[in-house]
Amino acid sequence: MQTFKSPIVKVQNVGISFPSLLALLFIGLRLCGVIAWPWVWILAPLWGPLALALVVLAFAACLYAWANAAEKREKRNTQT
Repeated sequence: MQTFKSPIVKVQNVGISFPSLLALLFIGLRLCGVIAWPWVWILAPLWGPLALALVVLAFAACLYAWANAAEKREKRNTQT
């Protein structure tokens, strides 16, 4: 008789994230009339992290381009 070992599957229980919880709180407060913020700011916890990541990525790309241009200028100045 053969015995087969079943693979052990580890399941990680992941709950709601903090930005999602904050967005739900803001939506509830807006619908109850507690706050009168524009919807763009109420939903900011949902799009904010992505916007922040894009700003950081754009800043890093600008730094990379600036450093690359400076290196090319330095190389050109040493050749002449």
